[in-house]
Amino acid sequence: MVGIIAVVRRILVVTAVMGGTMREAGTTAETFQEIVMELGLLALTALALAIAMYLLRSRQAPPSE
Repeated sequence: MVGIIAVVRRILVVTAVMGGTMREAGTTAETFQEIVMELGLLALTALALAIAMYLLRSRQAPPSE
C-alpha cells in the first residue's frame, strides 16, 4: 500500500515539475521524452503493485462455507 502511495506521489511531482519546466524555459524533445518515459514506468509500477496487492488479498481470503 505504501508503494502505491509513493508512486502516485512521484507521478504528481513529475507532472508538476514538467508543467513548470514547460512554462519557464520550454522543453526539448529529449527532456519531454524522458519525462513521458518516467511517467509510463511509474504507471506500470503502480499497476504491478495493485495487481500484487489484489492477488495477495484474494489468496488470504478465508474459505466461504
